[in-house]
Amino acid sequence: MQYSRALIIGEPWIDKILARDKLLEMRSRHTKMQGQIGLIRKGSGLIVGEAWLYPSVELIEPESFKVLHGIDYAAFPELLKYNIAWPLGQVKSYDAPIPYDHPQGAVIWVKV
Repeated sequence: MQYSRALIIGEPWIDKILARDKLLEMRSRHTKMQGQIGLIRKGSGLIVGEAWLYPSVELIEPESFKVLHGIDYAAFPELLKYNIAWPLGQVKSYDAPIPYDHPQGAVIWVKV
């Protein structure tokens, strides 16, 4: 492991990221975190992969969300509040996920 933080991502998004079908993790806020991170499947207690996190950027045009994020926001207007893209690259899925101790209250990041 070359990282000290892991990002918690729910279903079905984590599977799309691991399959490299989703290049952006959409959030409602920017992150200062950059570099190599672990990827946690929400609720599993497992780090299932890793990725490189690039600087976050605000997406203005909902049309770009569909192209870059793979989601048609016209069909899900409640998701428009998630307009900050956390770009991911160099995604790697682990053959053997790594268990971790989930700290109480952790909802976005976990120190590993």
